[in-house]
Amino acid sequence: AWRPVPVPPDCPPLFCVAAADDAVVAPFSTARLAQEAQAAGATTVALHVYGTGGHGFGIRRQGNLSDRWFRDAMDWIDTVVAPS
Repeated sequence: AWRPVPVPPDCPPLFCVAAADDAVVAPFSTARLAQEAQAAGATTVALHVYGTGGHGFGIRRQGNLSDRWFRDAMDWIDTVVAPS
């Protein structure tokens, strides 16, 4: 069940990532966090839900769709957080 997470009004940019097949944390919880951050005034919120990857996929390549999350995060940082 979703438990609200207090998001401060000065929430910084947020990059959220989840896998649709996560058996520990439902991906909708990650989506809800992204919504709450945006509602709290976060200037930039990114939400990526990959079809496979399970829970705690980290940066180790596993042959899942979630393998690209780190590259997506670095692209997001380059364009949103630290543009050149």
